[in-house]
Amino acid sequence: MTGARSAVLQAVKRNGTRLSIAWSAADSYTLSRDAAPPAGIGDADNPRLDARRIARGLNRIARDEELFERDDPAQQRLHEQLAQRRLGRFMGSLSQLDDDTYLGLALHRAIDDPDDFSTAHASHLALLAPHFGQALALRARLRAGDELDRQLRRHLDRMRSGLIVCDGGGKVQWMNQRAQVLLEVSTGLQL
Repeated sequence: MTGARSAVLQAVKRNGTRLSIAWSAADSYTLSRDAAPPAGIGDADNPRLDARRIARGLNRIARDEELFERDDPAQQRLHEQLAQRRLGRFMGSLSQLDDDTYLGLALHRAIDDPDDFSTAHASHLALLAPHFGQALALRARLRAGDELDRQLRRHLDRMRSGLIVCDGGGKVQWMNQRAQVLLEVSTGLQL
């Protein structure tokens, strides 16, 4: 759809004037290159994660030409590191999820691809980027609900009374440890 050779989705956390990568997901080509991305690309030393560049690329589709000053040596070093991984032209998006968390999507073309990302590719990425943010927010809410569920079950397992949770049809959905013991040892209690 975009001609990208590599696609990386990252959640990054603000740490002073820099961002650090909290987690990352990538396409199979990118993942097959190394077990871990090399320093300067897949870590907090990536120059794209500098506060000045973040402000330039926040809530929009950006290319390196828009993020870096002309003749910036950091851009040259980054492009050399990317070339070693056979990656060339960049297009990406960065959106703020909460006070200190951002979601970044980085697309790179193959180093030997003569084409650049087009306006249509940028428009396509602009349409997709918010959906990744929504998916990440949903993931965070589900994880929070799962953690609350685990904590509640641990608490209920400590009760001396047996507790059985059933659905509307009376089918057992869950029971605490005391209820399981009572059902196993009691002759007068059954489901």
